[in-house]
Amino acid sequence: MNILSRVAAPLLVASTLAGPALAGGETLIVGIPGDIRNTDPALVSDTNSYYVTSNVMQGLVGLKQGSLTEIKPLLASALPEISPDGLTYTFKIREGVKFHDGTPVDAQAVKYNYERWINFPKSLQGNSYWSNIVLGHGSKSAIAAVEAPDSSTFIVRLKKPNSSFLTTQTLPSFAIASPTALKQGKGDNSV
Repeated sequence: MNILSRVAAPLLVASTLAGPALAGGETLIVGIPGDIRNTDPALVSDTNSYYVTSNVMQGLVGLKQGSLTEIKPLLASALPEISPDGLTYTFKIREGVKFHDGTPVDAQAVKYNYERWINFPKSLQGNSYWSNIVLGHGSKSAIAAVEAPDSSTFIVRLKKPNSSFLTTQTLPSFAIASPTALKQGKGDNSV
């Protein structure tokens, strides 16, 4: 087995480096260890589904490649402005970004997602692990309010300071989904 791995590893690297780059319209096939269970990042609880959703959706912020602590803006145009009391996070949304369905990624879309997460129906709360742990639901939510005063400004107001709040928002579960697609796909229907 050890000899096989010493021979196979260089061949795998060589074939990867020698392969042609994909041109537009071609298909990339990636092997994962099992099937995906869900395509809604807020309801995903398995690694295979995260592999897929993390490659097609983004949150406001993410981690810099190779880092577990350095946060970078994704759908946000910059890291948020945080109030001195640590309760208010003001994000500016990157302009010109669209969902796969052609609708704009704007502050209203981000607000819709956050409201959805904290107001999941009871039938879905058990499926929204990270939303449960990080945000909570209804009156027990850690979020006091979310606002979209204009199309490029999204504000989160916490009930109490949470030094890890921004880091938690890098989790794949907090990817922003198209409100139009969620409504059409009945994203809050547990059936």
